[in-house]
Amino acid sequence: MTPFDAYTKYVALKLHFKDPSYDYFKFNGHVKVSKQTFESRKDYYYFQKISKIYKEKDFEDLLLANLIKTPDMWIGNILSDDGKRTYYEWKKIHQSVEYSFTQDLLKLQSLIDSGEFKSFDSFFVFNKHHANWPPLVDFVLRKEITIETFIIMNKILNFIVKFDSNIEDEHVWPELRRVCVKYTPFLGVSIPRYKEIMKQTFLEKK
Repeated sequence: MTPFDAYTKYVALKLHFKDPSYDYFKFNGHVKVSKQTFESRKDYYYFQKISKIYKEKDFEDLLLANLIKTPDMWIGNILSDDGKRTYYEWKKIHQSVEYSFTQDLLKLQSLIDSGEFKSFDSFFVFNKHHANWPPLVDFVLRKEITIETFIIMNKILNFIVKFDSNIEDEHVWPELRRVCVKYTPFLGVSIPRYKEIMKQTFLEKK
């Protein structure tokens, strides 16, 4: 991977997460960037350093992990301790998505068992005294469940569309929604398998 390759991937992935009209997969990561302009950039050094450290796929994952957390991320941040920590935390979850999904569902079930919530449906109920969005949104914002779990649950239940129609917040929810929608195609999970996990957790327990 050359420094210019690293720069092109950075621009493409960042555009994917920030521009609703750009799809990294549809355009196969292609963006119009000038090599001459790139070489005169002040941050050229970072891409030069990255190209010596990371292979292309590892760099893509490093970018993805940090863009999920900070869509406005500057390339210099990716090499910081925080950027590397974000990557390792993401990698740990990404390598065991099914396990973390199962654990998150068990956390939700425990809230029902404790009486804090009446049923599974309670996680999706709008409450004007509860930030005007359902508890499930709070759970992912507070990192009580992973964003991967939230996305997979949406793939199964398609609740984001309903949330869009009812959440009045114009800042936090739109940002979370955009990240979820843009991150979804990177997960590549088997939905039937995850449906079965949900069934075993919430239905077969009864």
